[in-house]
Amino acid sequence: MLLRRRISARLATVFPSRRQLVLALVAGTMSVMLTLGVAETACRLLDLPVRYRVPRAEDVTATFDSELGWAYISNRSVISSFGVPPRRIPSHFDDIGARVRAPGVTHDPAAPTVLLVGDSLTMGHGVVFDETFAGRLEAMADFPYQVVNLGVQAFGTDQSLLMLMRHVQRFNTKVVVYTFIDDHVVRNATDDRRVLQVGAYVVGTKPLFGVRPDGTLYLRKAPHRLADHHSTPRLWEFLQIAWNRLGPRPSIPLTRALVQEMRRVSEANGAAFILIFWRGPWTTRSGLGASIFDSMNLDILDTGADAPADWRHWTIPGDGHPDARAHARVAQLLYQRLMRGPGHPRALPSADGSRGGRQSISGLFLRQDA
Repeated sequence: MLLRRRISARLATVFPSRRQLVLALVAGTMSVMLTLGVAETACRLLDLPVRYRVPRAEDVTATFDSELGWAYISNRSVISSFGVPPRRIPSHFDDIGARVRAPGVTHDPAAPTVLLVGDSLTMGHGVVFDETFAGRLEAMADFPYQVVNLGVQAFGTDQSLLMLMRHVQRFNTKVVVYTFIDDHVVRNATDDRRVLQVGAYVVGTKPLFGVRPDGTLYLRKAPHRLADHHSTPRLWEFLQIAWNRLGPRPSIPLTRALVQEMRRVSEANGAAFILIFWRGPWTTRSGLGASIFDSMNLDILDTGADAPADWRHWTIPGDGHPDARAHARVAQLLYQRLMRGPGHPRALPSADGSRGGRQSISGLFLRQDA
């Protein structure tokens, strides 16, 4: 009560009449609006936050996908530059947008198959196909599986799950391998990649999922093509970027639920599920680890286990993605895991065996809730 009287007395001193108070409020409001307007105009003139620009010939080209957000253009080849000094890397994509060894390479739907899903580490950012862990794995002389690389740059767990659901029944899938980095926890919590990486080149937003109280997933936001929507205020984008960097960390349950669904879809279609936890410089920054999957009884291949002392530095100079040495080590680790004998507690189905019939996975949870 005393504080209220003091405030009233102070206002009466500064603004002797109600008219003066109203004029001051109007002037203050207009001043704030003018300042925000000038700041917004300056941001647009200077194109801030910075928009990613790259010559089209240098871009690992992608197209908008109404379910995934973005995907590689089918039957396309492109040469891109990575690292310092720049190294020109060819990338070839088949009729489903999977990276392949050379133009015209196709996959046999009937062949026993290992499906790889994930982000740029799975796709093989910055290395030629023969240097990727996918290419090295399939090239091993006695490896009994066909390898299909469905990795897409900048994907999160959610997009990897949807990619798996799209293609798991296209092939005679025996094993599903998901490459996880702890940054996926952050990616799963937003629908706009540009909030996480100001310099990201994307053609659309990404799907955003939520978790119901009973642990099931639902689609909160579907992707939309950025070119079809008016851009949000630039100042709001700055606030989103600041919140992502300074605000509370995303919750773990969403990522756990997405991985659990990935395993369920794999096993429902007769395939084993393996999660590769790929440690690198990014792991140190985030502070997360494979422990987020404790109690889930997942088959986890941790690249940090018994790793060379400088393992986290096996990266492309000036780029930060894993180099050819890192891919070779992961290929060997995965090969050893996949070739375990039938007596192992986590033995995989044989290439000519079967683990039951396949089930339809359409419409499991992909409805958009209010």
